[in-house]
Amino acid sequence: MSAKTLKGVELGDAIIREMNAYAEGLCTEMDNAARRNARRLRKKLTETSPEDTGEYSAGWRVKEIPSKVLNQPSKYVVHNATSYRLTHLLEFGHAKKDGTERVTAQPHIEPARDAIEKQYLEDIGEAIKEVGK
Repeated sequence: MSAKTLKGVELGDAIIREMNAYAEGLCTEMDNAARRNARRLRKKLTETSPEDTGEYSAGWRVKEIPSKVLNQPSKYVVHNATSYRLTHLLEFGHAKKDGTERVTAQPHIEPARDAIEKQYLEDIGEAIKEVGK
């Protein structure tokens, strides 16, 4: 914004314009960070998922849920589209068919999520610094 003298209403309008520009830029950067990290999570889950036939590990998808509110980033859901019923069973273990024994848990979702969550928070911090310049 240029260095000129502003009066009452003009000053308020100028502040609102700058805040809207900041919010729009931040929303864009946050959306980019969320999309990027959802894809990272999908890749990590594909790599670290237990493999028997390979169908489970190949089934990870990223689904975008667009925001219905202005200046709000979209949400991204990472899910297993082909074997969604197995996610809980593999992550936490389950009883065998005869009910006398349990199948050992193979945690792979939570460790992947924790690793990507740390990167996501770093990306958001960088986005805030970048937009604030």
